[in-house]
Amino acid sequence: MFGGGEVKLIDCDDCGTGHRLDDVAVALWELRDRDDYPDFERALLAGYRGVRPIDVTRLDDLIAARQVGFDLWYTGMAGVNPSFAQSLDVAHEWSLAMLDLVEAH
Repeated sequence: MFGGGEVKLIDCDDCGTGHRLDDVAVALWELRDRDDYPDFERALLAGYRGVRPIDVTRLDDLIAARQVGFDLWYTGMAGVNPSFAQSLDVAHEWSLAMLDLVEAH
């Protein structure tokens, strides 16, 4: 974001240095269980490939890694925040379902 002539970062938990395919995995991660996911994936990859080539062979692996990371973060938050603790089982169920989707793909 820009404010007062300065650049300011938000949501820094998703910032980092890594393989560019990880950026695509993060963008697609929450959409995996949607019926129209293939449309989102095609559109994002077409846009990305309009700028540079990208090998998506390991995309599902990185989406799965993102899910595991999310579940670990959520579990940690549940230890200090009652609202997270109340829905921890739901988060774990979502993780299992998400990983099943990745494995089936």
